[in-house]
Amino acid sequence: MRAFLLVPLLLAACNSETTLVVVDRLAPGGGGAAVSARPVLDVVVRLGADATGFFPVDLMRLLFDGVDRTVDVVIGGNYAVLRLSPAPAGAHSFELYRRRGPLLDTFTWNVAPFVGPRLDSVAPGSAMVGGSVTLTGSGFGAGAIRVFFGGVEGAVTGSSATTVTATVPAAAVPGLVYLLVGGEAAEGVVGFLPLDGAGVAVPRPTTRLLFGVFPAHGGREAPTRVYGINFDDEDLPRFNGENGSRLFDLRTESLGLAGDVLHAFAVVHHEAPLGPGTLALSDGRNHSPTLPFTVD
Repeated sequence: MRAFLLVPLLLAACNSETTLVVVDRLAPGGGGAAVSARPVLDVVVRLGADATGFFPVDLMRLLFDGVDRTVDVVIGGNYAVLRLSPAPAGAHSFELYRRRGPLLDTFTWNVAPFVGPRLDSVAPGSAMVGGSVTLTGSGFGAGAIRVFFGGVEGAVTGSSATTVTATVPAAAVPGLVYLLVGGEAAEGVVGFLPLDGAGVAVPRPTTRLLFGVFPAHGGREAPTRVYGINFDDEDLPRFNGENGSRLFDLRTESLGLAGDVLHAFAVVHHEAPLGPGTLALSDGRNHSPTLPFTVD
């Protein structure tokens, strides 16, 4: 009954050009062009009301290079996201239409080759707390290095442009190895299984944890991908202490020995304080530990 009553209200709310608009763009609103070197290209549309549980085709049409990709859009809260991963290089066009109406927004987006840091592997993939591991990838020489094991920061003991050595922290849990280079998250989802002092695998905790945030910075109303465990789509992302949109498009990804992790979208709160801060997940009562996040 709730969905039946909300459909007319939602469609009515989206009947204005100001309530159905692409907001995640690097170009000014109302058309234009932009350049992105992000490995994942996400297009975000702001909706006029909470549309969770509704079909995007009932609200809009979103075209990518002339092809209708509306069925690939996912909705959470007041936002809808079209994910293009990996982002194909070159110039691309986007067109947003009302469900049965005129063109509302159009622009081009040129995707340049990704040149940011990338994490390819960690060796060994399982080690005792206090032990040393080597992370391999590229672009590690662009700034200060920070390494997290299951959301817990370890000590960096050496680095070059392609390798980083770090010590597994005592509180590490099974999950992602997460690498920050000068505040930029190194792309690459790599798992790690810590062992306790007796060489036994550390058990997976039952509390909500945040393992990684890609990218580790973003503008207001821009999307970010979060990885962790023990959360669901009722949790709220908290950017610098401010609630974000609801999490949506939850997926499970296997990391081998490290177990499964959850992958979801969050959108930076439109009033989140600017500058360096943190990101956490919360159900309103219980909060995950934080990871660094900057609102641009």
